[in-house]
Amino acid sequence: MATNAQGPPPLWVTSNVTPDTPPNDAFVETPSGLSDKRLDTPGITVSANAQVSFRNFYNFLETGLDGGVLEVSSPNINGGAFTDITNAAVGGSFVTGEYTDTINPNFGNPIGGRVAWSGSSDDYIDTVANLGPNVAGQTIKLRFRMGTANSGNNVSWRVDTISISTRACAPVAQSAFSRKVHSGAGTFDIPLPLAGNVGVECRSGPAHQIIVNFANLVTVGSAAVTSGTGSVGSFSVSGVQVTINLTSVTNAQRITVTLFGVNNGTSTGDVGVQMGVLIGDTSGNGAVNASDVTQTKARIGQTLTTANFRSDLNESGSINSSDVSIIKSNTGHGLP
Repeated sequence: MATNAQGPPPLWVTSNVTPDTPPNDAFVETPSGLSDKRLDTPGITVSANAQVSFRNFYNFLETGLDGGVLEVSSPNINGGAFTDITNAAVGGSFVTGEYTDTINPNFGNPIGGRVAWSGSSDDYIDTVANLGPNVAGQTIKLRFRMGTANSGNNVSWRVDTISISTRACAPVAQSAFSRKVHSGAGTFDIPLPLAGNVGVECRSGPAHQIIVNFANLVTVGSAAVTSGTGSVGSFSVSGVQVTINLTSVTNAQRITVTLFGVNNGTSTGDVGVQMGVLIGDTSGNGAVNASDVTQTKARIGQTLTTANFRSDLNESGSINSSDVSIIKSNTGHGLP
């Protein structure tokens, strides 16, 4: 379905002028000015490890002012609102043909401030993107969205040869945890569900450690943060367990860490783990509020256990007024 959310016609259309695969392609252009032109696919049911691939030919001549993005609508993400494929809530990532520039937010472009395809590709290029673990088993829609600025002039975009496929089946992770050492009180783990609602790490950062467990011995090629803000400082494999040490992780975000080339001797693939990061969210509901303050005040002086350790926000090994202060300073923050 083609729509203009902003700006005059034309809409996206089918064109037989220069398709990548005959007889036609999807084509949109705009002569000048602000526009927000959208092309939505019908519903597509996707499996685990799904990828979308297409041929992409764009002429956004004013680099950084005009551009295009790929968005995903999934019933389990942001209430079904179209969300950028690279957003942590989706968990997708580009394999090839990724975005090229950040769109300047000061010239009215409806996608201003976002990373997008901009400039010119000169011809059709291959674009392949992992749809992410969070849409597995869902019926989704894809949106090709072109936005132009006040000065937008004679821009165009062609998309063709779209397909959805399944990558080689990766070994299935059995469990994942966010692990912290609480001084002399010991080590405590916050579960990170591999499907459904995200697990929330409420303790201080920016250094975090994620543990991923598999059923059988594995090797791992590499590890990286594929959405959100942070970096993999190091990772190690010991039998069925992979330990990832993260650095520079910012607060109030969703972050996805991907293990690339996980091999258990019979199958190889990539495994993603998502974590919510929200300092002070002792209840794990995705918001820091007065309830977290009340809960932690009631725990002051308690011996640290698996039932109350989330309130030891600075991992000192005890729950005290410093933890209450951390919550108060973060009240009002929430997961995106």
